[in-house]
Amino acid sequence: MKERLSLTVWSLLVFCLLSPSYSLVGQSSWQRTSGGPNIDYARDVVVDENGSFLIDGGTSSYSAGGSDICTVKINKKGNKIWEKTFDGTKDEFVYAVVAVENGFIVAGGTKSILEKNRQAHLIRLDSQSNVLWQASTS
Repeated sequence: MKERLSLTVWSLLVFCLLSPSYSLVGQSSWQRTSGGPNIDYARDVVVDENGSFLIDGGTSSYSAGGSDICTVKINKKGNKIWEKTFDGTKDEFVYAVVAVENGFIVAGGTKSILEKNRQAHLIRLDSQSNVLWQASTS
């Protein structure tokens, strides 16, 4: 009886270990990098209603001054659809991105307006990267 229980446990373990790899047979995966010679990072990612990804982060490689918000939209295969940088005279940074109907809201901050203190900054984008509105605290 003990041997039969042991064999059952081993069979279940092998089945569990092999099942995920079996289900991935025939599926493709991808890996992409983006950035430049300075500090660039990803902070948040969301998936829109079409299955595309919006990745938000920051860049000092392609910055007008300090660090800037960088938003990249890629499709399911990892191909870039568009990329947009939001820059100012000082530092801009991102905390999160939210997918909303027909676009995104990017939540971050800026030092470009008052230059001494960080201020909350929201950017509403449509699905094609057009800025519909921006708002900062004063």
